[in-house]
Amino acid sequence: MLKLRPLDAACPIEQQLQNSATPVVLVNLFTVDEADTPALMVAWEKDANWMKQQPGFLSTQLHRAIGGSCIAVAQAKSLIVTPGLWILIPAMAATGGSGMFLSTSRKGRLVEAKKRRMAFIAANGLLVLVPCAIILDRWAATGTFDTSFYAVQALELVAGAINLALMGLNVRDGLRMSGRLRVAPASVKRS
Repeated sequence: MLKLRPLDAACPIEQQLQNSATPVVLVNLFTVDEADTPALMVAWEKDANWMKQQPGFLSTQLHRAIGGSCIAVAQAKSLIVTPGLWILIPAMAATGGSGMFLSTSRKGRLVEAKKRRMAFIAANGLLVLVPCAIILDRWAATGTFDTSFYAVQALELVAGAINLALMGLNVRDGLRMSGRLRVAPASVKRS
């Protein structure tokens, strides 16, 4: 059921229509049940076509907020799997492979730490993050947003945060190895 409610109760639409200032920008906020969306779209299109015929009318646009909706979550989860995983997995493999190749000519504590982290990052990605992404995509596509969905989502967020932290450490150590990041001497006091 359509209910008109002003965005600003201090200046309702009836009062605004009495103002002769131009140009006019009209914003209508609709909160509609998902089941009523098709009927709203038909009514909006009919009204928009009528408005387009009025003298001085320039344009009309309809914006739909999708943030937080089940549809938005399902779309985001789908994009993570396709094309996301198809791009991310080869990119990560190339990064790890090039790092391993470059490390063959270097030795030391930083190189060994980077190798250990990269092995963990790869295992975490392939054994935790990829399966979580696929499972969450399938559940979101069917509208299954239950406790299991949020538990797997939490696992994915924790595993992703761990990988990001480890990748950050690898970047830091790479910068140290290249000489672009200097380690402050232990005797220097920070204030």
